[in-house]
Amino acid sequence: MKKALNWINRAIDLKQGESPYWYYRVKSQIQAKLGDIKGAIDSAEKSLDGAQKEGNKDYIRLNTESIKEWKKIL
Repeated sequence: MKKALNWINRAIDLKQGESPYWYYRVKSQIQAKLGDIKGAIDSAEKSLDGAQKEGNKDYIRLNTESIKEWKKIL
């Protein structure tokens, strides 16, 4: 999972601030599996913001549910 996190961070860096929101969704899931719940919430919130701007209801739902679940852990 650490290698996967490095890869997704690299992908985000290569996009130079224009990363698609689904990159942040993947990052949030990896962070959660690694136990970085605060980081996972932060990444999911970035994904949620992008999904809301694009009107992607599926990603809005997925991110909202994940954020709610992870906040219970904190």
